[in-house]
Amino acid sequence: MSDNYSKLKVVLTGTTGNLGSSVLKHLLKLEHVPKSSIMISLYNPSKKPEGVEEGLEIREGNYEDPESLDKAYNGADILFLMSYPSLRYQIRIDAHRNAIEAAKRSSIKHIIYTSLAFAGSPTSSESVAAVMQAHLYTEAYLKSNLPPSITYTSIREGLYTESFPLYFGIYDISSKPSEVSIPPGDNDKLIAFTKRDELGEATAKIIQSFIDGIEGNEFVNRTVLLSAEPKYSLRSLGELIGKILDTPPVTIKYIPPEEYAASEAKASIYIGTPEMAKAWTTTYPAIGKGEASFTGEGSLELERIIGRKPEAVEITLARILKNIRF
Repeated sequence: MSDNYSKLKVVLTGTTGNLGSSVLKHLLKLEHVPKSSIMISLYNPSKKPEGVEEGLEIREGNYEDPESLDKAYNGADILFLMSYPSLRYQIRIDAHRNAIEAAKRSSIKHIIYTSLAFAGSPTSSESVAAVMQAHLYTEAYLKSNLPPSITYTSIREGLYTESFPLYFGIYDISSKPSEVSIPPGDNDKLIAFTKRDELGEATAKIIQSFIDGIEGNEFVNRTVLLSAEPKYSLRSLGELIGKILDTPPVTIKYIPPEEYAASEAKASIYIGTPEMAKAWTTTYPAIGKGEASFTGEGSLELERIIGRKPEAVEITLARILKNIRF
């Protein structure tokens, strides 16, 4: 029997981004996933994802052009909906809603959406973090606005270890400062930092399971948490950085949210605008409430899916800080 027999087709979005490109890379490595089962939807089809193989069908799909999404998703059974890369709430939910509505008009039978590992338990639908609000909206939209013929999976992806500078006072890897400034919060709460490429690997395996069939799949109509075991708080992260660099611990200075998000402040410049930086300050009370450190039922999904212990934060961080290539 051919491996192509009865395989479902997936259309992937977001494959030029960091997580999306990792998902594509790992999906192409998996056995019994024929190239004929993979299609790619891109805003600009001329800019192919890095490492894309010959034989993969690439289509144009623009979130602002629903007709292009209809064409991009046509003939696919599964939509892998990578969350839109914007911190702006309305832009993000508009893009997600357009994609979901296009899926409803197409041949799509299942939608896999990449959410974020705030909010704590996978069953929780509340978060104080502004960055989580568009994800919660999209999760709820999938639960309440799909016809019976379409199922969904929301994957709450762990906070990337590689993105630690964003949480750690816009830490400058090149200059390696001895102090960082962040808004007040309970910075002894643990964060489940997770290696991005392992998230890509696990997500690819979830997609593979749907390519093999939707009916009876363990991930149907579920919100799944993928994250490593939380080991470090922001405070202990500063201690770990000092240990790796053989320097005193990086200390944390607490500043008012208004100062953190001032127009000339580092956060406003790095994140984009003072308004976006101000919204980002809500991340710290969310961390303080333990939203990024869930360890209850379902918190070991990443380990189970990839079949090994996730890479320790210490190892990933040492590679980043010492400029060791992955």
